[in-house]
Amino acid sequence: MASSTEQSLLELTDKETREKVSHWDRRADPMAPLTDKQTESVLEIRAAAEVALLPAELPIEDICSLTSRSLRSAFTATLPESTEEVLLQGFQTLELENHRIQTAQQFFSWFSKLQVQMDQDEASKYRCVTRDALQGYQEQCDAILSDVNAALERLQSLQKQYLFVSTKTGTLHEACEQLLKEQSELVDLAESIQEKLSYFNALENINSKLNSPTLSVNSEGFIPMLSKLDECVEYVLSHPHFKDYPVYLTKFKQCLSKAMLLIKSHTVSTLQNLTAQLSKRVPPNQKKKYLHINKLRLCMCSFHLKLESTTAF
Repeated sequence: MASSTEQSLLELTDKETREKVSHWDRRADPMAPLTDKQTESVLEIRAAAEVALLPAELPIEDICSLTSRSLRSAFTATLPESTEEVLLQGFQTLELENHRIQTAQQFFSWFSKLQVQMDQDEASKYRCVTRDALQGYQEQCDAILSDVNAALERLQSLQKQYLFVSTKTGTLHEACEQLLKEQSELVDLAESIQEKLSYFNALENINSKLNSPTLSVNSEGFIPMLSKLDECVEYVLSHPHFKDYPVYLTKFKQCLSKAMLLIKSHTVSTLQNLTAQLSKRVPPNQKKKYLHINKLRLCMCSFHLKLESTTAF
């Protein structure tokens, strides 16, 4: 495959080769555009080629025919002594010093070999340039591919980390929701317990009020206290399975007895005061007439007090 490619390149004329090579770096749509660094390298090579020394194979007549203007650099090579030396050096370079051209056929054969050698040298120069450029592009593509692979690996790592964090966040969110649910249940339970304990905690407050010497049946807080006491007694009676049910029931009954005793004392005192006031207003000859009425009222009050006490218990 490589030999056939080289043979096809050799068959191309110099003009066709130059035209094809010019397509690589033409201004409009180049086949292989050069970077700035590569362009600078080509310019440096061109500058070095402009000041190259004259080849030793050049005949003396041609050297002498060159004008000083065409020689852009100082010619430091040693001039050969004669044309024979120039030709000898040229044949030695072409490895033809042992060959002698005597006929036109030999000349055309030698010229054909020389042309082939020149074409090969020219083609090898372009092949080297093209190979170096393509190798540079390949290295750049390999570097870009390596960077892309590294970026893909980094993105895959980030994706794994994101999935890990997302999973942990979802788990944490579910745990927080579960804790909030448990907190709500505990708050409801605490409120329920607090509501149940409020009946038992009210015992101390009711007992302290009943033992207060300043408490009176006519006080503003006496009726609400009796209502709360009735609620506590009803609640305790409706929950006989409580552990301290007998103890608190006894204490509430004692408080109720104290309250009823205060009511009784207040009622008796009020009736006595009314009786005394009425006795002063009744004439002496009519006191016996109303005496049985007062006794009847006292009996009725005592009966009502006992009836209320029995109903409460």
